[in-house]
Amino acid sequence: MDVLLTGACGGLGTELAKAFAKRGARLWLLDRDPAALAQLNQQLGGSHLTLAGDLTDRDTLSQLDAQCQQQQPQFAWVLNNAGVASGGAFESLPDSEWQRCLDINLMASVRLSRLVSPHMGKGSYLVNIVSMAAVANAPYMAAYNVSKAALLSLSETLRFEWRPRGIQVSAVCPAFFQTPLLDSLNAQGKAIAAPAGKMMQRSELSAADVADYLIEHAIAGEFLILPHKKSRQAWRVKRWLPSLFFKQVLQQTVKGH
Repeated sequence: MDVLLTGACGGLGTELAKAFAKRGARLWLLDRDPAALAQLNQQLGGSHLTLAGDLTDRDTLSQLDAQCQQQQPQFAWVLNNAGVASGGAFESLPDSEWQRCLDINLMASVRLSRLVSPHMGKGSYLVNIVSMAAVANAPYMAAYNVSKAALLSLSETLRFEWRPRGIQVSAVCPAFFQTPLLDSLNAQGKAIAAPAGKMMQRSELSAADVADYLIEHAIAGEFLILPHKKSRQAWRVKRWLPSLFFKQVLQQTVKGH
């Protein structure tokens, strides 16, 4: 069973790699950190394929394409997990920050999914790690919210387009949990680092919990996967009582500022 995973050395990526290794998968591990990637591969037995590079770099994708052409894998799972955090008031965000978020949080998944599409088929799973921010937009996170909402939209589009091929598409929208994601936060977003870090520490779920949950629910055929109980409640409130949802977010924003 071939499984391709981006952002393999992050908190969730590492737990996903461990979970699939236990299932006997041959992993294709992608990450920007070559040392961390080599270390993870050794922890998992040292027999997996690794590719160190930036998914916004065409050379990285060309190397992956060459590996696919050489080995002709049939991917059982493709998990687009690479992403960056972003914050700050809307007016403070330069074009470069919008481009950074869109390049990594959206276009990396677009390009990778298109590249590996010929190597997926009936029974394959495409799992995009989105964010609760895609369905419940919080203030002071404009670039991040938009990039993740676009990834959710891509996921739903591919759910329809790839269904005739027998490919199950899922979009995972976790809330806060312990992860190194804040290490990628932009300068304008440093003000949200402390409150976000506290919410990560208070999370009801660990990265391992999120990994297990998303695998189980993807196998069950779910499209929109919300691992956190409070997130499922918030999504229902927004869907059925949008005015109440707006008031709740506004109250939390006032308290935080």
